[in-house]
Amino acid sequence: MTAVGEGAPGTWPRVLLGLGSSLAPRERHLLRALRLLILERDLKIEAASWTYRTPPLGRARGYFLNAAVRLRTGLSPHHLLDRIQEIERRVGRRPTARWSDRVVDIDLLVMEGVLFDDVRLCLPHPGLRSRDFAWEPACEVAQDLVLTQGGPPLVELPPPDPRGLVRTRLCLQALVPRVLAPGVREE
Repeated sequence: MTAVGEGAPGTWPRVLLGLGSSLAPRERHLLRALRLLILERDLKIEAASWTYRTPPLGRARGYFLNAAVRLRTGLSPHHLLDRIQEIERRVGRRPTARWSDRVVDIDLLVMEGVLFDDVRLCLPHPGLRSRDFAWEPACEVAQDLVLTQGGPPLVELPPPDPRGLVRTRLCLQALVPRVLAPGVREE
């Protein structure tokens, strides 16, 4: 396994993920994705945002629920992407046309200290600074995270133009301890 972080989990780089769902039951899909992230041995969840309701984008017809999760991992960017894609499949995501409705979408937005660009992955995510549905929850859980070495923290960068983002009543952070209630087993 190729790792970017050595040693104890507290020394691993911070990572920012964006989660979204546009197919009902949206909340359940996001909670299942969060549960599977928590169960991953090489991922240490530190914070999760409120969910935000956003209008459809592209071919999607349903509104989206979006959130962000901050974690630490010693995995390389590609290994983390592989884990994320496996979690998406386990939640029920199937191949679809770009910008169409989906059960779940998990984007790798930022990996602290990593600039990366190849055919599979670009870090930081090129859409982060232009998408309020990614930006707002990201700032909520990772205000001090910097996108580039020596750059300003996330919260000091100008926000993207709003598209009708509405914070919902579901706070994933409040549910993190309960997502893995005793006796709950993931299939």
